[in-house]
Amino acid sequence: MGYKPVEGWGALPQGWSFVEATAVAVDAADNVCVFNRGAHPVIVFGRDGAFKRSWGEGLIRRAHGITIGPDETIWLTDDLHHTVRQFTPDGKLLLTLGDPDKPSIAHGGKPFNRPTHVAISPRTGDVYVSDGYGNSRVHKYDPKGRLLKSWGEPGTDPGCFNIPHNIATDAGGRVYVADRENSRVQIFDADGTVHARDPLGFGIAFRVARRKSVVAPELKFNTPGRPDRINTRGAFHESAAPLEMTHTVFMIDQVDKIVPFYTERLGFIASDSYPGRGYFLRGGASNHHHNLFLLDVGKKRGFHHLAFELSSIHELFGGGLNMTRRGWRTALGPGRHPVSSCYFWYFHSPCGGAAEYDFDSDVVDERWVPGVHPQTPEMFAEWCLADGMADALLYKGIQTADTIKSKG
Repeated sequence: MGYKPVEGWGALPQGWSFVEATAVAVDAADNVCVFNRGAHPVIVFGRDGAFKRSWGEGLIRRAHGITIGPDETIWLTDDLHHTVRQFTPDGKLLLTLGDPDKPSIAHGGKPFNRPTHVAISPRTGDVYVSDGYGNSRVHKYDPKGRLLKSWGEPGTDPGCFNIPHNIATDAGGRVYVADRENSRVQIFDADGTVHARDPLGFGIAFRVARRKSVVAPELKFNTPGRPDRINTRGAFHESAAPLEMTHTVFMIDQVDKIVPFYTERLGFIASDSYPGRGYFLRGGASNHHHNLFLLDVGKKRGFHHLAFELSSIHELFGGGLNMTRRGWRTALGPGRHPVSSCYFWYFHSPCGGAAEYDFDSDVVDERWVPGVHPQTPEMFAEWCLADGMADALLYKGIQTADTIKSKG
């Protein structure tokens, strides 16, 4: 498709001129609305360039963005007024978002501090506002103007912004944000998750969030010389209630291509490794031994397992036995990993891959010294049961003298 300039298109009335025409929008009838910083903020032309009308005189502090919604209403973003306003096509005010002339605290996250643009979801009618010069956020409103959520903060990481300057949506509900000073366009779903793919084609997603503190139960153990649980029976667990999801594991190939992407591009830190085979990676601000484990199993790619951290080894056994009784088939375990130090029990997942219960994983910080480990069975598991404990659960002789009779 080729485009050619149409010389002389858009004839203005005598004595009029554009002053910094900042944005243009086209309605369903191919009328062209030009938003500018002159005396006549919204100037409307027909498709042939003939002047039709203007409106907005005396209403605009500084023109910045214009958007025409699916219902043909016109949304004007006025960055020095700190508002987004909805108008009819002939300029009647319908709705105002933001407090006129009252900016929010700079980069405080609340609407608005010099907003820049608006996009309307064609699927839901929800309104997305990029905010902007004095903030680093995207705000999502319902069609009635009620704030639904906001996301983003200053920075260069995925989901962060340095002047979110323009915004658009597509028919699938995705949201595109022009992150101007970071020289990029970020693509989000409707709830603010940015989506991308790594060099091997795995879908990855990022969302700026704040972790909630884990409230763990108070545990007491009796160690010789240091009794802590006195006149109280130890707890027995009939099931498990994981405290958090700690890591996920993916099967990969092309180690030399994928590992640098996560460490150099995304800032993951290698806690330990089996060189050329497996890499334990944690997020830059994480204290988990690993949030991501990349395992080269040889020309195979895909999800391997997701780990759920428990409060004690008693809960690990109790939860694992409960899973076994309910028909979940053991993939491996129980056992213990020398690397990361944790106890484990893996179960086949009906969704594919496996689910892992784990307990007592290493907690690390910047002082942790990464290890380089040999690829041996002993370095994978200090000990483990290959087929779980189903047979033990079914063995009724455990409460009879049969257990001490010699066999032979």
